[in-house]
Amino acid sequence: MENNKKQIFDINEVLKYFYEISKIPRMSGKEEKIADYIESFAKNRNLKYIRDKYNNVIIFKDATKNNKSEESIILQCHLDMVCEKEENSNHDFEKDGLDIYIEGDYLKAKNTTLGADNGIGIAIILAILSSNNINHPKIEAIFTVEEETTMEGAQKIDVSMLSGKKMICLDNMNEEELWTRMCRC
Repeated sequence: MENNKKQIFDINEVLKYFYEISKIPRMSGKEEKIADYIESFAKNRNLKYIRDKYNNVIIFKDATKNNKSEESIILQCHLDMVCEKEENSNHDFEKDGLDIYIEGDYLKAKNTTLGADNGIGIAIILAILSSNNINHPKIEAIFTVEEETTMEGAQKIDVSMLSGKKMICLDNMNEEELWTRMCRC
């Protein structure tokens, strides 16, 4: 690869997951269907997971063979999205998926917001969890609800079973920045 940069996941996998989740309504307070998808994703890959009564989901992926002694890492994103539409749109965010299309070099949604906040975070985490080509420590992936409205998911999630002390939040406004946080989980 260029500049000796190692690709950690396939961008096509990220876009595949982004497209899949874009079909699922994920309005704040109505995240049941996207939580069902995340739960099914974990089950289909025999990954341990926990889903709470609020629809927060945590998925655990064991470390690869050479990384078992490494400290766990927490990956975090939220399941809901900004629900805005054009004035003339009949889109119902409770029932309808997004109509995604490509225009030039841009991915867009017809008459609605794209759902990239935080759909791209979900897609990146799913691509990482589904890959068998990445050497990694134990991964603890947190998917919270209602970030766009009340933050109830983040406030009520039980993180007592997490072992990671470092978290990467995949919800940031500046694409050039990566936020990490030391946490007492």
